[in-house]
Amino acid sequence: MKLGKRNFDFLCMGVKIEGTWEGAYFYAWEYLKANQDDTIKYFCKWLDKNNKSMGHANYEDRFKEYKNGLA
Repeated sequence: MKLGKRNFDFLCMGVKIEGTWEGAYFYAWEYLKANQDDTIKYFCKWLDKNNKSMGHANYEDRFKEYKNGLA
C-alpha cells in the first residue's frame, strides 16, 4: 500500500490548518478510503511522536519507512 498523492495532498492541507499530522488526519479522514484510514491515522501519530515530517519529494519514502518499522 502506498500513501498516494491524493491522501498526501489532503494531509498537507490539514497540517497547515491543524498544526500536527494527527490533526491533519482528523481534518482529512472523511476523504480517505475506508480501507486506508486506520493505517494513515497511525502513520500520522507516528510522524508526530517521532518528530518527522514529509514533503512532496519524500512522502512515499516516509510512508514506506513507517510501514517497514511495523514489520
